Amino acid sequence: MKKTTAFWLTLILTLSFAVQLASAYINETSLKMTEFPILIRTGDNPYTDQYDIFDYTGRYLPNLPVKYYVNPSDSRLRASNVIAVVKASFETWDNAADNPDMGISIELFDDNVQQTKVQGNRYDGRNVVSWGKLGQRILAVCYTWYYHSGKIVEFGIVFNTLYSWGIDPDGEGGTTINAYDIQNIGTHEAGHTLSLGDLYSGAARELTMYGYGARGETKKRSLGYGDTQGVRFIYGP
Repeated sequence: MKKTTAFWLTLILTLSFAVQLASAYINETSLKMTEFPILIRTGDNPYTDQYDIFDYTGRYLPNLPVKYYVNPSDSRLRASNVIAVVKASFETWDNAADNPDMGISIELFDDNVQQTKVQGNRYDGRNVVSWGKLGQRILAVCYTWYYHSGKIVEFGIVFNTLYSWGIDPDGEGGTTINAYDIQNIGTHEAGHTLSLGDLYSGAARELTMYGYGARGETKKRSLGYGDTQGVRFIYGP
């Protein structure tokens, strides 16, 4: 079966603190920008973390729980700390997929996260989060390899080594760290691996999948209502 590669770029704008996350897909010989359909449930509570909106690309991870690896090389941080916060990013979505009110418990990602030396931008049979040199004004890239049926066969995330990465010690953001918080951006990128797309409307600014971020920002660590509804829509019963 023919496979297609999709990826999301985290782009730095010329604004002081704004970071844009642009979605795109690539076929064999052409690169196009695309907007995926936004699914709106009620559209209630805009400009808050209770905003009821999400963007679904139509793809999905078929075999759960999904195993992934972390390559902390070039992050300039202690490997064990990097692995811990990356795992926390993915676990945020795991916890959101559960629906206690309906007695539903879903394990999206394998809890056994191991270190590796391979890179996240290679199609090699492993789902990998790594660091590497990307282009200017790009913070991170999330790749997915999938069949046209929508079945994802592999994903990878690469954080750009051109920029400073850190771990906010208390999760309160502000001026705690003068770097991009790994867990903050990591939670957003983990949402892409589940096939949630970026939201660019200012009304969605309090959601994890909102397409802009900032140095020192941590609010994407916690999912908003629309984020939670999105993952439950894709992977719920």
